[in-house]
Amino acid sequence: MRLEVHSGLGQVKVSTIQEFNGTMVAFAHRVNILEGEDGQTFAIALKFQGQSECYAFNGWNYQFKDWLNPDWRIAKGEFVVDVTVISGRVKSSKSLVLRNLGPSLGDISVSELRSR
Repeated sequence: MRLEVHSGLGQVKVSTIQEFNGTMVAFAHRVNILEGEDGQTFAIALKFQGQSECYAFNGWNYQFKDWLNPDWRIAKGEFVVDVTVISGRVKSSKSLVLRNLGPSLGDISVSELRSR
């Protein structure tokens, strides 16, 4: 499973990953976000039904069994995720809160951090 965060923060889509896509590894640290009103989705965490923990995600995860890097394990709790988007000479950063509250896929959510 993978978690996708949509431009309307708080809306989380859980989808099944069917097969390995080797083309993603070359772009492990970058995600091309296309211009448009709808925004672009990208995965930041992986979680399996029945497991309390989840795992941070990028293209390097493909080298691990079940795509779970043990060094990127995220226990139950609330965590700040800093996201930076760069386009040309424009740079924008936002802090989000990843909540991983239990073993169900419905127990994970992402929302905007209001203040630090």
